[in-house]
Amino acid sequence: MTMESPTSNDIAKLDSVTSVTSFGSRVSRRDMTKHEIDFLNDDPSTMTYARRAALYLMRRYSWYNPQLVEQQQLFAENETIATSPHYIEMDEMSSDGSFNKSMLQSPIRQERPSLEKAWAYFERVTLPRYLDHKSAGVSCETFDRVSSSPREECATTSNYCLNYNNSQEQIMDLAEPGEDSYPTKLYSPFWTPMNQMGDFGLGVGLYFSALRSIMILTFIAGIINIPNMMYFASERYSQGQEGVHLLIKGSAVCTVKEYVPCPTCKLEDFADALHRIATAQSVYSDGDLIFVMKNWCDGAKLPLAFVNYATLLCIMYGLWRISRHSKAQEVKFDEDEQTAQDYSIVIKNPPPDATNPDEWKTFFEKSFGSDVHVTCCTVARDNYQLVQALVARREILQKLNWKLPAGYRLDIGSLAINSHDIRERRGLFDKLKSFVVPDVPELFKELLKINDEVKRLSMMDFSATRVFITFETERAQRTVLQHLSVGSRSVMKYSKLNITNPAHIFRSNRVLHVKEAPEPSTIRWHDLSDRPWERSIRFLLTSYAWLCALILVIMFIRLCHMRSAKFAAYAIAFCNGVFPEFARLLVNFESHPSEERLQTSLYVKIAAFRFINTAIIVNLVTPFASTLGSGTDDLVDGVKDIFVAEIVTSSLIKFIDPVGLFKRHYLAPRAKSQEEMNSYMRGEVWYLAERFTNMSKLFFLTVWYSSIYPFGFFMCAVALLINIFADRFSLMRTWGRAPSLGPSISHFSRRYFFGVAVSAMAIASSYSWAGFPYDNLCLNNVDEIDDDGNGLDYYIGNWNINSVDGSRYASVTVSEGDPSYKYCKQSLYWYGKGFNFPAIPYWQTEGEEWMTEEQELLTRIFGWSSFVLVIVTLSWILIISVRTMLFRSNYETCGDDQGISFSDVPAISSYIPEVRSDLFSYPLLAVDTDDVDEELYEWKDPERPYSYYDLSRDAQTVLNGVKSKDEIKSLFSSVAYWKANETSSMTTEH
Repeated sequence: MTMESPTSNDIAKLDSVTSVTSFGSRVSRRDMTKHEIDFLNDDPSTMTYARRAALYLMRRYSWYNPQLVEQQQLFAENETIATSPHYIEMDEMSSDGSFNKSMLQSPIRQERPSLEKAWAYFERVTLPRYLDHKSAGVSCETFDRVSSSPREECATTSNYCLNYNNSQEQIMDLAEPGEDSYPTKLYSPFWTPMNQMGDFGLGVGLYFSALRSIMILTFIAGIINIPNMMYFASERYSQGQEGVHLLIKGSAVCTVKEYVPCPTCKLEDFADALHRIATAQSVYSDGDLIFVMKNWCDGAKLPLAFVNYATLLCIMYGLWRISRHSKAQEVKFDEDEQTAQDYSIVIKNPPPDATNPDEWKTFFEKSFGSDVHVTCCTVARDNYQLVQALVARREILQKLNWKLPAGYRLDIGSLAINSHDIRERRGLFDKLKSFVVPDVPELFKELLKINDEVKRLSMMDFSATRVFITFETERAQRTVLQHLSVGSRSVMKYSKLNITNPAHIFRSNRVLHVKEAPEPSTIRWHDLSDRPWERSIRFLLTSYAWLCALILVIMFIRLCHMRSAKFAAYAIAFCNGVFPEFARLLVNFESHPSEERLQTSLYVKIAAFRFINTAIIVNLVTPFASTLGSGTDDLVDGVKDIFVAEIVTSSLIKFIDPVGLFKRHYLAPRAKSQEEMNSYMRGEVWYLAERFTNMSKLFFLTVWYSSIYPFGFFMCAVALLINIFADRFSLMRTWGRAPSLGPSISHFSRRYFFGVAVSAMAIASSYSWAGFPYDNLCLNNVDEIDDDGNGLDYYIGNWNINSVDGSRYASVTVSEGDPSYKYCKQSLYWYGKGFNFPAIPYWQTEGEEWMTEEQELLTRIFGWSSFVLVIVTLSWILIISVRTMLFRSNYETCGDDQGISFSDVPAISSYIPEVRSDLFSYPLLAVDTDDVDEELYEWKDPERPYSYYDLSRDAQTVLNGVKSKDEIKSLFSSVAYWKANETSSMTTEH
């Protein structure tokens, strides 16, 4: 059905009557140019194609936008709405930011949801945008007034201007979500330079840098392995590998096979590969003659092994170069972006009663001289339970607001009467339904309980758990860190030996545990209150759950592989995609003071799982004798399928984003409130740790099978290339906003993963070369053949044989003098009674040797090399970890001091405690917002003031008449802000 819709101007007029408030403008103390921007009137040419399509459909078709009819009715009746006695503007209703100062004794009018606003929210808040200095007419001369740097250094010391030197290239600055006072543009998924990826956080920039570097490294490694691919695909190795799938040509797949006599072999020896064992009815006895498939491909050649060894050395050198390059990129990204982290420190062990920001300001400025100026100080308290109760209360009020009709008063008396009336009218079905979907009476009852809980918690004393100090200059932060960063051992024992100046000891008796602070958006305020023993217990529980999940997955994939290797490959890909969700539940149960710590834990859990699931499990579930097969149930084909699934399936899902499309184009138009509609526009939640593990998984899979599947290097390079574009597209068009993470995950990856990957390649290659020819057959000695029906003489002749599983039929001719074979286990993984390391010829049982002299030599080379690499890697990890954690500071400066003051950086933020809720488009603030400079927040709601999200107002409402305003403030953490060259502070409690 096609319908006429009000024009944009008409909608704007209607919004002025029915919405909370119009999109406004604000004046920034750091803005150099003022603009008034109406998000609803964005130029269509600057919109995404999805938004353009949505605007077209929502204004014409009711099947897409069910609210179209209602919009027309409201537009026709706007005069009546404006004069309605039930209508109250939000600013009038809650000018203090809460629903009411006295249990919401004022009417609330439900906001009419606007799909146009929701799409504006998606593009202006969810998707990342950069400050468009060119449209604002800002040049380097403008920034000369901000930075003391000379004009010719402007483009390198500050990224807030245009580079006019040569290319006229615009330098991008990430805008804060909801920026409405300065022109912004969407980042381009295809044309955004790689050196601007640090705008999304150091961690994101380093991820894309590593992704590109490892892609290049694997491509070079693939070129090195071309001789091996040519040999494997030649007539000399496997007669050209006729009939082999194109993507596994050039692998060690062996197509030259033959059934040979094996008089002493038993069916149980090949129970996991019954197609390799066949029988024929003996004419000399009642028993069957046993034949076993023999591989005639000789892959254990020194030239092949030397190419593989050269690849190992290339990988080692390449990872070392990538590590150095990542460090250089880290410096570049850090210098390119000035953030709060560049100016801030965190004190992890403050005295419980050190809650006065002025005391901390005095300590640092007196201890380190006049060059140190404290600009912001946040003292976090262990009031998590109180804050969570206030969040739950606010969510209940929001649900009541959605359920009750427009103009209904949310005071205690009105809610009590309404609840009683609803209960009286309920039938049996409504009573049952209320147990599943709470209605007004249930919400009202819960509201009363939470009010009592808030009053109970307000009787408690909350001590300091963390202190965040932001200095005016980078130099001040670096000076403090260099003097106060000591090892954990000194902090635990309060040892003053590493503190050279007594003035640096807080209150003359406490050695402070000082670190560079994470970015404000990464702080997990609710976890700051947990004690170390609580964190340890939670970590042990999640580790046990991780191990149990891994065992279940191994069993599941084993069952899938019994059906087919292809089915197992897609099962592996499925588990790789699903397990991160389970891992997120685990790490969210853990206690982490920052998002970086959480994502590091997430990286370890997902990476370890994916390494085992993608590479090692395939080895465990695939029969050893099927390693060189070309069938769908064999190893190499299974590895190929994993790459194909990663390249095709995962990438298509990212580009299409089916879940996001469903939310934005189906659920959002049918939402009943603006908050609900906006919630469908928040984008997919994503984790940087997961992206790092995906890259690590592909690389690990490649090096693990590099000796028998060298083409995997090219497959990996293609997969990583597609990941670069898919992740860039997702980051800039479909993913939601994520915390601006620092380099912790990159550091962890370089410190641990690189060494593990090299060691894994050496270990896997050593066992791979030792396993040739992968048929579990050894040459039989004549005197070992019995004469009771199993002698070789009984095999002479022509035989039509059938494999035990019935899948193969063959004709075999055995002549006098032909050799016979016996079963011998060729896998050194589990040779004999246990795991044998390193993989060297020594482990062969006497009389069951299968290796050639050439094979024994190359196995020794790889075996002992892997042993040395493992020892060196473990020693390096142990030494670095112990030295860093216990005996000395791990603080290192990153980049040069840019000489830019904290107060001069546009759109910078500070440490303001906040809590996210699914019912609100923006975070709820656990802080009194009255005296907090608006420029210290990381986001901006164009419709509502920050006070709307202020939870301390809720506490004042509940505790009105119970506690004084000062007593209520003492329940919350303290935030103080001192402008440069000022001594008086703006202090607030939260």
